[in-house]
Formats: sequence, C-alpha cells, structure tokens
Amino acid sequence: MGALNATFAWIWREVGNSAGVRRWAVRKLSAELEELQGGTLGRFFSVLSLHSLTLGVTLPKITGLTLGEERSSEVVDILLDLDYEGELAFTIAAETHTRHAALLSVTVAGVKGRGRLQFSSKPYPHWSFSFVAPPVLDLRVESPGGKALSHVTTLIASQVS
Repeated sequence: MGALNATFAWIWREVGNSAGVRRWAVRKLSAELEELQGGTLGRFFSVLSLHSLTLGVTLPKITGLTLGEERSSEVVDILLDLDYEGELAFTIAAETHTRHAALLSVTVAGVKGRGRLQFSSKPYPHWSFSFVAPPVLDLRVESPGGKALSHVTTLIASQVS
C-alpha cells in the first residue's frame, strides 16, 4: 500500500489545490448543503451556503485493498480500507428565518472505514464511491459566535454526520 499511497500523495500535492479540483469540491459541498437545507435544517435556516473551503494537506491512506465480488464484466468493485487525517475544513454561512446570521466552521479531522469504489459501463461509463458501513467520523463543528450558538453547532453536527 505504501507505493500506492505515496503516488496518490504526490498527485494530491501537485493538483489538490488546483482550480478544477476546488471547483469540483465546492460544487459537491454546495449540493450537500442544499440537500441538508431541504431536510431538518431547512426548518431552522433560510440560507446555508459555503463560505470558505480548505481541502486539507493529504488524501485518505489506503490501509487495505481487495477486489470485490465479480458481478459482470461491466462492473468492477474495489473494496478499500481508508484512514483520513487531513483536516478538510469549510465554513458555512447560515441565516435563520428570523434573519440572524452565523458562521459555522466544520473540520473533518478524521474518517476511518471501508469503502467501495465501483467502476461501471452501464448505462454509461462512470465511477462511484460509497462507504460499505457508516465510517468512524471525527467531525468538529464550531461557531465563532460562541455559546449562544452551541445548539446550532450540535444540530449541524448531527445532520452532517
């Protein structure tokens, strides 16, 4: 695994902070915030938007790698044991229905779990990633607003994790 992790680490150092990668990450996180706002958080917040993003310094380390069960020649499943400690961080600008605004800092300090990387050619060539079971997540949600918003940070943390 060492050679594979070193290769990915080198690629991340070269392109991890590029405009294309940042655009992709912003688009994905913004879509997740829209989905959260459409659920429970939408009852409390009229606006949830991405304010800032730091992609972290490393990618997840692959600690195990196996080929999944062969289903057909059109689908390849790779099972990965992942361990991430890269400090991905982002800030959410939130506004309540009563026009109170807050910034919430979210740091993904660690993620550990087994994932499935799937390559498929049906209905069109694509790939996807998902965790096989819920991962162990070290998530920190803080508000520069302090104690007054502690209930908001708890709510956000429970919805994100």
